[in-house]
Amino acid sequence: MATSKPRITVTLDDDVYQLYRELAEIQQCSMSSLVADLLRATVPVQEQVLSAMKTALSMKEESRAEFLESLQKAHQTASDMVAPMMAILGDIEGSQPPHSNTGVTLPNPPERDSDKSNQKARSRASGGES
Repeated sequence: MATSKPRITVTLDDDVYQLYRELAEIQQCSMSSLVADLLRATVPVQEQVLSAMKTALSMKEESRAEFLESLQKAHQTASDMVAPMMAILGDIEGSQPPHSNTGVTLPNPPERDSDKSNQKARSRASGGES
């Protein structure tokens, strides 16, 4: 079916092409729709980039340096925020999903009064005394 939407041609490196080809295959969609969805998802960020670039071009040289410095700080902050998520994704790659609750820990486990109270609780639960 022909479309009246604007089109562009993009030349990709082989590894990038292979990545998107496999993603499209797994998601059972066309590469075109996959790339279009990817670009659509970045629109809010790209709008902010465009606005920042326009602002920077309209500034005096002194103000541009300050603006650039603030953008670099923001970039570093964003990178620091994304790094843990990327590490988790890296850990997930090629691994099996966790079994049940294995490895789950409480952020602040409850403190225990003493080993004696734990032994008493266990012995009562099992029906005998220690």
